[in-house]
Amino acid sequence: KMESPSKRKRRKRSSVDENLESSSSSFRIVHLIAEFSLLPHSLEDVRLHIFKLLQDSLMRYNERIAGVPISILDIQLAPNHKYGRIFGSDPKIRVTVHLTAHVFAPEPKHHLIGRVNKLESTFIGLLVHGLFNASIAATDMNGATYHNVSWRIPDENDHLIICMDSLVLFQVLRIHHDRGILALDGKFIRLLRSSSVTPLIPNGEEENT
Repeated sequence: KMESPSKRKRRKRSSVDENLESSSSSFRIVHLIAEFSLLPHSLEDVRLHIFKLLQDSLMRYNERIAGVPISILDIQLAPNHKYGRIFGSDPKIRVTVHLTAHVFAPEPKHHLIGRVNKLESTFIGLLVHGLFNASIAATDMNGATYHNVSWRIPDENDHLIICMDSLVLFQVLRIHHDRGILALDGKFIRLLRSSSVTPLIPNGEEENT
């Protein structure tokens, strides 16, 4: 069955979006040795109780691993620490474990893709992977100019504008974190997709380091 041009265009756009959203070069697997203090009833299922203790640490910036833990992939008793330890009259049992975590850890010079969620004359706001905030100051827009609630790309056709929901490729300049909340400052590289036009990148492009 023949496919209409409009349907092929929608399918291609959907495929590009999926590739962009799955870009993952700023993600890494981290292995850690950590110690936990557990009450005696926790010994029924040590892994389960440690998972519960770690829930408050997920999606918050952690200086030790220089990133944001997204999920805990595995918990095992650490080598040479197969037994818990009790000190003095403290009822809690110290347990040392080996953790494997999936971490979002961008670094300066990394390339990331952001979806525009705010447009101002002094900056644009972005959402990276649907979770993390980033912004690009007007001075880092590489000559793009603000006009009529959008940013126009110099020396391009009028329809190539940065507007709400556009996809933008940017380079990480600085990383900030405050009380566990991560924020990125970036430099504009190029427009990948304007919300009102077809994709501007070939199928399969993704972020890189």
